Amino acid sequence: MIFEHQSKNKKVLLITSLAILVLSIFVIFYSSVIFQEGNPWPQIKGIAQLTFGNKDIVKLDTGENKYITKSNNSEIIKSIMKEKGYDFTEQMGSGYFYKSSDKTVVLTRRQYSRFYTIWTINKPDNTDNSIAWLDYKNDDYNFIFSYPALSVDNQLWGNLSETLPLSEILLPNQILSKGNNFYLHQKYSLTRDRQSGLVSKTENTFIPEYDGSYNYPLAWHIVIFDAKNEVELERIIKKKLGPGCSYKDKISTEFKDNYRVEINGDGKDLGSTLCPVNYYNYIVYSPTQKKVAFWSTGQECQIGLGFEYNNCFDEKISNSFHFTGLDAINTDNQKSLADQLKECLPKSDTASHEKCNELLATIRNFDDCVNAGFSIMKSSPSQCAIPDGRNFTDETNSNWNVVLTTLNNCEVESVFQTHSKLVTLKLKNGNKLTAYEPQIDDVMKAVESLSGECGDIRLATE
Repeated sequence: MIFEHQSKNKKVLLITSLAILVLSIFVIFYSSVIFQEGNPWPQIKGIAQLTFGNKDIVKLDTGENKYITKSNNSEIIKSIMKEKGYDFTEQMGSGYFYKSSDKTVVLTRRQYSRFYTIWTINKPDNTDNSIAWLDYKNDDYNFIFSYPALSVDNQLWGNLSETLPLSEILLPNQILSKGNNFYLHQKYSLTRDRQSGLVSKTENTFIPEYDGSYNYPLAWHIVIFDAKNEVELERIIKKKLGPGCSYKDKISTEFKDNYRVEINGDGKDLGSTLCPVNYYNYIVYSPTQKKVAFWSTGQECQIGLGFEYNNCFDEKISNSFHFTGLDAINTDNQKSLADQLKECLPKSDTASHEKCNELLATIRNFDDCVNAGFSIMKSSPSQCAIPDGRNFTDETNSNWNVVLTTLNNCEVESVFQTHSKLVTLKLKNGNKLTAYEPQIDDVMKAVESLSGECGDIRLATE
């Protein structure tokens, strides 16, 4: 009996030793797989539940939003996300994008082995809660804009690495500056060694500088210029964007005295055009600050988390840009002339009457009358009347923007200005242009800003 008991103990010990040896060999050869997620126990437990518990997907006990499935059953993820209200939209490398009515969720896939897949759910575009927005303010050039504290390098969007989950490649953004040049970019560049898999960060310190040419601009390189008037603005447009470009119009933004500038091209194809603007560009102009800002966001999204519109921050950043320091300059003109007249005209007290007379005295021509809110009478030519008894006739055949373009193109031979701000341009081809200038002597300033580039332009005023 004793010998039989000892024999059984030897057999148990031998089997145990063999099992430990096999397990050790297995661990040595497959350690990179077993320990790729660190502690292997949550994965082992999940695999056991998939194998013996007849489950299609198991949430791992890692404290993170990770799930495990069998590699041949990846469609189960789509079904699970569908139940949560998310529809599959696109795949970029190991990144799978799902969208609900108000959120976008990114799932990153990682092969745990040939038989099992681990899924990590990230929520990259919930910017209000997960990504802070910062303000960049420059007191030298008086502008401000907002930008996200973090973003993903757009070179990684099409190939989200299985070993680089989205949560690890969110990098801080920064603004570097030199003179009138400002550059919004990520603070670091990621480099991954293909052999070791190790990822290193390199700090970005490069600052682009405008060289006076109109070559393709680097995205998010902001350049600030002084622009005393719209004639100078057009000259800067031609220099910065190309001689075939010209000033078209300015559109009010949500910020006081800040305008988004539109341009005209020369209508030629890309191979011959002198206005090669085949990228998304922004021009913001402040007549009061006498400054203009140029920048481009390129042909695709630059600052964001992915290609989808909701994941791109370029437009939101651009729309936040504005020149500041305008309140002290414009305190007496916070309200338009029309608004001020609407307040004083209905009143009968002496102060309001005197205020209205002062405001009406500033109206000198047909354009002033219309801009002050008074109606155009049905007549030919058009007329506009104001309460003090004066009538104004439209004496123009053009507008101020055309005047500026004609001056800038050196087509003008002489200029005549009246006290009513009516400007008459005699052109070199014998034609005449008439238009109202915004303020008295604006046309004189426009000619002066040409600095003699168009030769001698005769000036006269009444």
